[in-house]
Amino acid sequence: MNESGIDITDEYTINADTERGKFIIEEGYRKTERKKEIAVARWIFQTFGGNITLLAETDSVYMGKRADYLWRGKLWELKNTGSAKAIDSALRKALQQIRENPGGVIIDIGKSRDAIKRIESVINERVRKSCRFSLDIMIIKNKTLLKVLRY
Repeated sequence: MNESGIDITDEYTINADTERGKFIIEEGYRKTERKKEIAVARWIFQTFGGNITLLAETDSVYMGKRADYLWRGKLWELKNTGSAKAIDSALRKALQQIRENPGGVIIDIGKSRDAIKRIESVINERVRKSCRFSLDIMIIKNKTLLKVLRY
């Protein structure tokens, strides 16, 4: 596993295909409770294209928490966090949620004042400690793409 992620932001922007794909909300999805997830999914769909399905949560205690999206055939989890410190915990949980079919994690840093280098450092450390599969981590702020890292 790489010690630090490879910046593939250009790959995402160059390969965006907003003319293709479907936006699907799975039956049983709780729309009123998940407005932020829906807004980010719409932004992903409009910015990058590809099929995206918002996944309904499972009620099973045994299955654990389910990923938020199935995007381009892979599981993706959205984590909203305001600080580099909170990213560590959020990312640790997200890695568990996507491990069966990893696509990536979208980290929305919201109103964070932490520098992108500090955020990357925390992400690199968590991936090094906890991740044994390949994935992409997309860092966004207010529906603006800051960076995509591949591990």
